[in-house]
Amino acid sequence: MKQEITKAQLDELSEKEIVLYDNWLLSKGYINNEITIGQMIQFLDEEQEYQFYIFRRTIDWKVVVNDNQYGKVIPGELCDFLWEAVRDVLKRAEEH
Repeated sequence: MKQEITKAQLDELSEKEIVLYDNWLLSKGYINNEITIGQMIQFLDEEQEYQFYIFRRTIDWKVVVNDNQYGKVIPGELCDFLWEAVRDVLKRAEEH
């Protein structure tokens, strides 16, 4: 199972989104550049305005943040679905 996002995935963020996420990482005491499954779960869990669920189904994973579902690609990695959700939350934060 993939445990962290890739450099290419991190490069998908805008500069403002990177600053938002880096500030969150630093506020939690994370000093490495690796973004892990655990960190993404913690980030999504701490976003108070969102409901957040992870489901393990027979053939795949599903991540739900509010009404948005991630994990429609079979087979897929939980890490990638969490990253999609984190990116969307950061995009919304950037817009406000």
